[in-house]
Parts: sequence; C-alpha cells; structure tokens
Amino acid sequence: MLVTPKEMIKSWGADNLMRYDASVVAGLKIPQESKDFLIDVGMPRWYGADRVFGFPTNDLPSLLSVSEEHFSLPPNYIPLRFDFPQKYRSYHILGIDGFDVKKTQGQELGPVFSFVCLDERTEGRILRVRAGWYKSGKPRWEAAFFNSSVLHLAKFLILTPQRSPRFKKALARRGDVQLTYEEQERLFRAVGQRIVRRLQKIDPPACALGAVWSPTLSHYRLGM
Repeated sequence: MLVTPKEMIKSWGADNLMRYDASVVAGLKIPQESKDFLIDVGMPRWYGADRVFGFPTNDLPSLLSVSEEHFSLPPNYIPLRFDFPQKYRSYHILGIDGFDVKKTQGQELGPVFSFVCLDERTEGRILRVRAGWYKSGKPRWEAAFFNSSVLHLAKFLILTPQRSPRFKKALARRGDVQLTYEEQERLFRAVGQRIVRRLQKIDPPACALGAVWSPTLSHYRLGM
C-alpha cells in the first residue's frame, strides 16, 4: 500500500483528519483502496495557509451542484453563480484550495474558490479547479493536475518538509551555533531536494511543470 492508515494518523493525528461519508464514498467509481482510505482515515482538516479538506462537509458533493449556499459569505460580496461546464460532471469535491477575489467597478466579485476534486471518470485522479476571468468579467474554470489518486495525495501530504523526519532533524539543528548561515542553507536545500526526488518517484505527473505541486516543489528545492 502506498500509504498506510498508521502513517497518516501518526503524521497528522486522528483528530485532525476529516473522514468522508461512507454511504457516499461507497457509490463512487474509484479503486476500493481509495474508498477505504477516505472512509477509515480521511484527509487533513486543514493544510497550509488556505487548503482545507472536507468542503466544509464530508459528503463529496458533485462540483456541478455547488452554490453559495454551501458557504457562509460576508454580506459585501456580489453573489456569484458557479457555472461549471458539463465536462466537470464527474468531479466530486474533496476540499478547497483557497480562493481568488475579482474586483469589478470597485466592488468585490467573489470569493471564487479553487476546488480540490476527485474525478470518477479517471478512477479517482485528483485535480484542482480554479477560476480565471474573461475580459467580460465572467469567470472561467480551469482544471490542473494534482495527484494520480487519493493515496498519492495522502503520501505527498505526509512527505511535505513540515512532516518529514529529515526536515525535523534539520530544523532541530538550525539553532546549532556551530553551523554558519551558509551551512544551514545547504542543509535545508539538501533535505528539500531529497524530498523532491522521492516525490518524483512516487507520482511523476504530480511533479511535472504545470501541475499543482510544481511551485511548491520549487520551494522545496531551495530549502524553503
């Protein structure tokens, strides 16, 4: 198995994982091991600055069914319809990857969320659907590759520098007065580059230019 329940729970803590509705997951056209992982283990309730799994419920709604009713939006936002194209009808929402705000004529249009989605049509491939805008001000939606499966996504979330044992050891040494600034920088770059090489072996498409993880991996290589 690519990632075990024990690994995920040890890394994130059982209370920090959002488990998904078994009755919904059972009906999805994805591998059984992905179903079991979503039901029994789940995804982190919060990851990074603005990525949250569970959306804010755990019932994996269809992307085409989402509306403002799913969110508690501030009153100053202009209502926005999520007019997703039919080609996204096989997408189910695992979580949210931040949001963009578009201003038009001095008013804020949005927020327009970026969604982390599971695609049934490709047996559970993970994508991010993010908003862009035409010159008319209307939103357009673009999908980018995230990971090859639920388990690949989970493995990447475990191997981020903040969760990596190697990174934690390097962090513990950061305050070592015997290390110069240049030595600290080399240490963090070396750890980051090892993590990137490992991720490239685990899920090569997720590390390709244009994939969601690509900018993050560039930071890892620099030791950031």
